[in-house]
Amino acid sequence: MTTPNPIEEIKAIRHRLGADSGYDIHRVFAELRDARASSGRSYVDLPPRRIAANQAMQRSGGGDVPHDGESTSAAR
Repeated sequence: MTTPNPIEEIKAIRHRLGADSGYDIHRVFAELRDARASSGRSYVDLPPRRIAANQAMQRSGGGDVPHDGESTSAAR
């Protein structure tokens, strides 16, 4: 017995959903929202994740970088 390939199954589902909606992404998601609303199941909607602010990376070379941006003797 052969185990079905889940990746091929996912690709087939995506192709079918796209073909049913004329490959219009807005129609695809509208139909998915309609199916979700009419399913009778309860769903959990999580809030979007917050992206952390960028942090300055430590320079390589082992030396500390002072506030004026000049490198120390260890990093030269």
